[in-house]
Amino acid sequence: MTITMQAPVEVALNQWRVNWSSDQTNPVFQVWFEGEIIYQGPGTTTVVDTTTEPHIEVTEDHGATAVLQETYPGRVLIQWFEVTGADYYLIEQNDGGWTTLAQVGESGRGNYQYETGFLADVTSHQFRVTPYDSAGNAGTAAVLSVLIVRNPSPPDVTYTYSSGTGLVTVAAA
Repeated sequence: MTITMQAPVEVALNQWRVNWSSDQTNPVFQVWFEGEIIYQGPGTTTVVDTTTEPHIEVTEDHGATAVLQETYPGRVLIQWFEVTGADYYLIEQNDGGWTTLAQVGESGRGNYQYETGFLADVTSHQFRVTPYDSAGNAGTAAVLSVLIVRNPSPPDVTYTYSSGTGLVTVAAA
């Protein structure tokens, strides 16, 4: 089955219309947004409520897809330990330039975490966490690069059998 997606179109403030088509007759689709199914049915359009252009994945509904998708949610949980003297932390993402995602405070907690929003599949994402003291001076930033692959392709494996030895050999391409 081939699904063709059109770019999301903002139809109202914080509402995006998503359209797709298929080469199949009467398929049932699942529309995934931020790791959850937001639509399931035969239609080829839906509206998504979000403040930024949504990253949508449309799949054909044939049972096992739901388990596979939920296994790989497409988010990153960034965790770090407290830096001595830090008053707060700035979490940023690099999408061609550093964009602030959040500011995390509450000094003295010991450890911290931040969960990103839904990230594009088969794409490398870069984040940094920078500690700041009470005067606003930046400390040394920790940089993290992550490759998101929610649905890895099955490996390309070749099996060969030797009648002389009776052994099966496995070779990955």
